[in-house]
Amino acid sequence: MEEIYNNDLKQYLIKKFNYDKLFGFDIQKHVKLFFIPKKDHIIQDTKTPEYLFYLVKGKTKLYENLENGQVALIDLFTPACFIGEIELTEKNTTPLNVQAIEDCLCLGLSFKDLKTTLLNDTVLLRNLLSYLSHKNMRNIQVAARNQSYSLAKRLASFILMTE
Repeated sequence: MEEIYNNDLKQYLIKKFNYDKLFGFDIQKHVKLFFIPKKDHIIQDTKTPEYLFYLVKGKTKLYENLENGQVALIDLFTPACFIGEIELTEKNTTPLNVQAIEDCLCLGLSFKDLKTTLLNDTVLLRNLLSYLSHKNMRNIQVAARNQSYSLAKRLASFILMTE
């Protein structure tokens, strides 16, 4: 992961995704732009995340390394979405991994510098609540489909989604 120091691109992405409207305070001087190459980790289960990320380009996968050595794919993320929102709001989370499955761009705000401000920002908390509600509804729909459809149909859907 590398920080990109291109203010014009950063401002373009903030405006395009209405990123600044997700917060109740001026984020301009705090937000950073990151490039994450394919196969790099955005969040790794062995490290505490440093940023609340907002994916604006690319695709990522959320997965867990299981004790038996297998990898459980939990979710796939596409723009525009938060990454690290659970780690912001919860102290003790199950360690998970978020890895880029194609080159990604993310806007980020530092937990170290802004955690208290972020947790006291009612505009952000309202937006996170809405985001998490939609994410939960989507997960419920996916679980219902997984119970209803054959393995062949689910596999075809997965291949199309990750293509």
